[in-house]
Amino acid sequence: MTPNPIDMNWYSFGFVTCRGHAEESSLVDLYQLLLTESDGSFFYEFHNRRRGFVAPATFTQFWKAYEAGTLIQLMDSKGLRELRSRLPFLEAFLSAPPVGPRESVWDLKQFLEIREPWDWPPAPSVDVDYGFVNCHTSEETYTPMEIYDTVLKTANPLELHRACVAGDLFRFASRHLQMEERWSSLMRNPYPLETGVKSGLRPEVNAEVDEDSGGLASLFSRLWGSIGGFANQ
Repeated sequence: MTPNPIDMNWYSFGFVTCRGHAEESSLVDLYQLLLTESDGSFFYEFHNRRRGFVAPATFTQFWKAYEAGTLIQLMDSKGLRELRSRLPFLEAFLSAPPVGPRESVWDLKQFLEIREPWDWPPAPSVDVDYGFVNCHTSEETYTPMEIYDTVLKTANPLELHRACVAGDLFRFASRHLQMEERWSSLMRNPYPLETGVKSGLRPEVNAEVDEDSGGLASLFSRLWGSIGGFANQ
């Protein structure tokens, strides 16, 4: 079972980078192989025939790699390079330490997946970067939500991010669906900024993520609850 988009670990462990439920399920499989021992089932036998017998990562190995932005290297060391390479945006996302910064398009994607703009409003970076600060009614809010949701069904999210920081969202969206000129004001942002000024980056993954081991243990326990198992401590 994959995490819910409102859960912290859906963002923190890279489910936000997945393009649909099939990729999310593949990521669950990836973490299951990384963190849990074989129970003799076909799932483990199938994958272990390809990678050989590999001991699962311990909790300490996992949280240290998470904090350092080296989860990809840990996966590769456990024979999971081929499997994780099927998720094209995972490596760049997990290679950033949890305090970031990361491109605000990932926060946009989480906001769109939750689809509750009043109960779960967009992060400040999304508000500014993707024009929601211009929206004052339900119709105005849902219009760019539908636009970005449609665009992301076919577009590379990092290309959307590049259009964001170039101040070119409306033109970029026009390449993916029929747009109406009146929507352009809803997608206006303050970019591009002056050369050398970083933009479109969220300084933290989540303000509520506690960086001490206790906070990380809670975060990881929710991930392991999703994959249905626990690695050896």
